[in-house]
Amino acid sequence: MTDMQVVHDVDLQKLPVRFAMDRAGLVGADGPTHCGAFDITYMACLPNMVVMAPSDEAELMHMVATAAAIDDRPSCFRYPRGNGIGVPFPLDYKGTPLEVSSKNNNLKVLCIKTETQYEF
Repeated sequence: MTDMQVVHDVDLQKLPVRFAMDRAGLVGADGPTHCGAFDITYMACLPNMVVMAPSDEAELMHMVATAAAIDDRPSCFRYPRGNGIGVPFPLDYKGTPLEVSSKNNNLKVLCIKTETQYEF
């Protein structure tokens, strides 16, 4: 799907399309054509898009559930290449959808954190 199709055919029409974007962030050996450095910047500029960026695999599970529950606008979530860091999952292995409000269209919340398996 091209950039203009995302804008015209999905976002402006508020279609409930879910975008799962792999290779989030800088991915090194995959090169510049697979670099996800611009995905949040691009998608967050769209007026109806819900943009999610989990910090670990458990949050990713909840964000997939959230994307599946959103039925009034497009959404996207990003995830990095490779394995997760090994955080514990909920006992039922089901994600809990986050509540996404549409009452204030001017509200934008940005909260990005990262987890790493290495200590510096």
